[in-house]
Amino acid sequence: MSSQSYMPCISNLGRWSVAIPWNRADDIQTRLRKRGCPTTVCLNPEDRMAWLEPWPEVDPSQLLAELKSLRI
Repeated sequence: MSSQSYMPCISNLGRWSVAIPWNRADDIQTRLRKRGCPTTVCLNPEDRMAWLEPWPEVDPSQLLAELKSLRI
């Protein structure tokens, strides 16, 4: 995932979201929370898709920077 480029987008509810690997969703969320970047994990089990929605106090650019620095 370290070479992955994360592209935030706006959902239909007006919230920022970032797609992440399905099989690493819990690990990524835990590591982000430890770095002071709380998020909500959203899962679509039918398509095995996962994405993060940052909490209101988290700037989307902070989320992207933290994801890049994780090098998972």
